[in-house]
Amino acid sequence: MKRTCLFIALLTAASFVSAAPWTYRGTLNDAGKPANGQYDLRLTLVNEAGTQSVTQPITLVNVTVKEGNFAAEVDFGLDLTNAPVMKLKTEVAQGGSGFMALGEPTRFDAKAALAGICWDTTGNIVAAGEFLGSTNNVPLVLKAGDAKVVRIEGGFPSGAANIETGAAVNTVLAGISGQTIAGGGSAGTNCGPLSNAPCRNLTSDLFATVSGGSGNSATGSDATVSGGSVNVASRLRSSVGGGGGNSATEVYSTVSGGERNVAAGRYSAVVGGIRNTARADYSTVGGGFDNCAGGAYSWAGGSEAKVRASNASGGTCGPSSGDSDGDEGTFVWASPGGEFASTGPNQFLVRAQGGMGLNTTALGAAANLRSSELVVRNGVIGDNTDISLMNDTNRGYNLVSVPNGINAGSFAIGEVDARTASVSFVNRLLIAPNGDLSVSAGAFKPGGGAWAISSDARLKQDVSALTGSLARLLQLRGVNFTYRHNAPKSLTAAGPQIGFIAQEVEQVFPQWIGEKEGFKTVGIAGFEALTVEALRELRGESAVIDTAQSDQLLALKAENSALRAGLAAAKAENAAQNAAFEARLQALESKLD
Repeated sequence: MKRTCLFIALLTAASFVSAAPWTYRGTLNDAGKPANGQYDLRLTLVNEAGTQSVTQPITLVNVTVKEGNFAAEVDFGLDLTNAPVMKLKTEVAQGGSGFMALGEPTRFDAKAALAGICWDTTGNIVAAGEFLGSTNNVPLVLKAGDAKVVRIEGGFPSGAANIETGAAVNTVLAGISGQTIAGGGSAGTNCGPLSNAPCRNLTSDLFATVSGGSGNSATGSDATVSGGSVNVASRLRSSVGGGGGNSATEVYSTVSGGERNVAAGRYSAVVGGIRNTARADYSTVGGGFDNCAGGAYSWAGGSEAKVRASNASGGTCGPSSGDSDGDEGTFVWASPGGEFASTGPNQFLVRAQGGMGLNTTALGAAANLRSSELVVRNGVIGDNTDISLMNDTNRGYNLVSVPNGINAGSFAIGEVDARTASVSFVNRLLIAPNGDLSVSAGAFKPGGGAWAISSDARLKQDVSALTGSLARLLQLRGVNFTYRHNAPKSLTAAGPQIGFIAQEVEQVFPQWIGEKEGFKTVGIAGFEALTVEALRELRGESAVIDTAQSDQLLALKAENSALRAGLAAAKAENAAQNAAFEARLQALESKLD
């Protein structure tokens, strides 16, 4: 029978009198496996050198061992209150077989045990002033599986101990106080994103800390690495939180986690993510992928958000800003979609392809516009870019840039009504790609005035006079009408209207005809010039009439003068005749008398 015993020296005094009983607890392996069954134990106290017995052997018969563990009361029959340090020899037997020694005698300090300093796996009652540790200036080491798992080094004037836990290869630099390795590490050499770094954790300066992970180094005073793999905090009061391949390389800089992140400016910080850089003083990267805060007091986050640095050597920050502190004070957030870089200082830049909301998170279907104050939406490439402005009555306006569809390339301002299940959009103003402006309701200019056009002679050529303006205008037919109820709302207006029929106008003025959404439109360009020329033609006709009437009047006047002269002559002749008659009459009357 081959037996080995891993003896854990856990002897606890039941009382402080001579011949006191002891509880002997330990573990026993039989043939390399935890023992089970009844075993006999023989115990002998020997001197510290192990050369002479101090007590007669005592035998404990039929000690129950279960899953390798046992406990038995032991009484050596001696007053060990002032006994020197001794050793305990243990032998084991089973089923009447001969006793076998379990390794070399182990150290047994009866005085320490009687003072209550031996620690029991079931717990101890500790008196004031008692402690677990050492009184000399030698590091305290705890092992598990015969490998160091905790090493505590004290005795420094500052009173700050070095604490080293985790893998046995983890190392704090001797002679410098306040260092801490809280765990992690391994004996491997294939750590980090490139699997080419040692995996032990290391501290080497005052108050440096590595909290865990593997292959991490806190080599500067007050530096911290929280975890991850192959992270380095190497400058005064810098810190790295976790991840892999991270570096905090300036005073008070911090990398909280992630992988291959760099905080290179004073008081700079990278919260996490991968391949992020806080390059300028007081700069911050909130996380994400391949972001760079290159300006002082700048912030970057998301995916490939860039705040330009002071020069082209700014690495992932892109081109130089052209000044000494980069694009300072700039905020850049970018959703995935390629590099999104600042163009100057004190900018606030956002690329959010799924939409941006203020006082709302509803960025989906049209019905989600209800109770939203401002929504900016632009989905995948090819979608409209929308800005919706709503109020608490669920009515407002929608500004739309249209890349495809009927109004491709246009910009529209539409009325939005979200009070019903089917949200309605009615275009009120449309700017076409060619610059044409369409308004679907009345347009007002409270101050009056005219719409101006370019009319300088220096801008024109091939100038010719208008002819037949009056006749052409008179060919037009004005009509009363109302628009059909099923006509597109963006092309119509409600109620009775006065105007022309486009197809009729086209026969006379084809240049006035346009098209919108497949329907003919009328734009009376040059109507003022036609009106003036038509009036001029009317005036010319009136002048001819006036001349003819004037000639006729002169003839009438001449005729009237002749008649008047004839009348006067007749009157004169008649007067002479009357006078002659009167004379003859008087002569006759005289004769009669």
